[in-house]
Amino acid sequence: MCIRDSIDTDVLNGKKYYYACVAYDEGDPNRGTKGLLPTETTKIISESILGEIDFIDINCAVVTPNAPVAGYVPPQVIGSLDEIASGFGSGSLAVTILNPDSVKDNASYTVKFHSNGQIPKYTTSYYELIREYGGVVDTVLERVDSTTFGAGLLGPLFDGIAVTTNNDTIGVDLEKTDWVKGFSNLYMPVRLENGFPLNKIIAWPADYEMEFLDGFTELSFNSIPINFKIKNITSGNYIQAYIHDTDPLGYLSLGDVISFMEIYDGQKFTWTVGYYPQNDGSPTPLYPSGGDIFRVVTTKPFIDGDSFTFKTVSSKIISENVKNEMDQISVVPNPYIAAATWENKTISTNGRGERRIDFINLPATCTIRIYTVAGALVKTLHKDSSPLDGSLSWNLVSEDGMDVAFGLYIFHVEAPGIGDKIGKFALIK
Repeated sequence: MCIRDSIDTDVLNGKKYYYACVAYDEGDPNRGTKGLLPTETTKIISESILGEIDFIDINCAVVTPNAPVAGYVPPQVIGSLDEIASGFGSGSLAVTILNPDSVKDNASYTVKFHSNGQIPKYTTSYYELIREYGGVVDTVLERVDSTTFGAGLLGPLFDGIAVTTNNDTIGVDLEKTDWVKGFSNLYMPVRLENGFPLNKIIAWPADYEMEFLDGFTELSFNSIPINFKIKNITSGNYIQAYIHDTDPLGYLSLGDVISFMEIYDGQKFTWTVGYYPQNDGSPTPLYPSGGDIFRVVTTKPFIDGDSFTFKTVSSKIISENVKNEMDQISVVPNPYIAAATWENKTISTNGRGERRIDFINLPATCTIRIYTVAGALVKTLHKDSSPLDGSLSWNLVSEDGMDVAFGLYIFHVEAPGIGDKIGKFALIK
């Protein structure tokens, strides 16, 4: 539990130090019964007397807030990553854009998984990532192992993006397990078998369909009449059922439990389906009819050959959008007040430190002209920048190298082939 979280400053030898301190009231249980003693974790960012940052500690960063240029459309990832494009596994991918400038336009990617072992006992070992771009096919990432899998974990960076792999374990997917044809109000919970020795039970990664029949025309593994048959729809094979006859009436009836059986080093018991009285409050049970289908869906780790595909579209600047967004161009701060606390200091005993205003939400390419209210040109600024940089700074120095006086000023932004924007700002000393 965190008991203190603060930032302190100190000045030593002409530098300002920032101390980010966090103290905890409990130790690390992996370090023994007492854990680690409560301590302060100090991160240092030092600043010179001029106000320039000259040291950044580990796990610290300097961030300057900014907005992209007018008309900017961010890069996009196209494709469904909630389920595999082809294969067996039930997990998902997420693609995070980390460096928008590096995202390629109209590039296609395939994430292909590899595993060790065979169904039902196998493990996902790694994936490779293949890119098709400009008619050239490359393997961008080669053995990204399973230590990078999991929610919140990013794989290696490539082309400005990174992949998060959400790999499933074997279990019942309760949201997808349901009637797919017909209906019954019986309570039919699905779980892993637990009524036999552990060496007889195995979680099997497959989906199943129980198709009900018009009569008790089938026999279970333990010779009890049943009115259904079970198909492993993942493999396409029909399997046997074992009936836990709790009555015992000698045939499938309410209160019994249906156990699925697969062959793996002999007969193995896997999932069970309860066959219990209705749970919707109705007085009469609605039994399944001939042709009704109850589907059991399981979650499955990725296996050899499972793959996802997606495409990327790079960032763009749409001229029509630039025209519509020209009205958002503005000056910050406005009004500008002398001696703003965020400005760098001066080491001189006379004068003052840096002065600056920023024009924001600008097009990528434009010219800014600053005038007095009388119409005299004070300064001309030119911008030709990255699509991510929608700002331009002015140090409040005129075209002839003089600090400008306080007062009201007019600015004119001209974007070739797009349009103009006229605005005003004030300087207060």
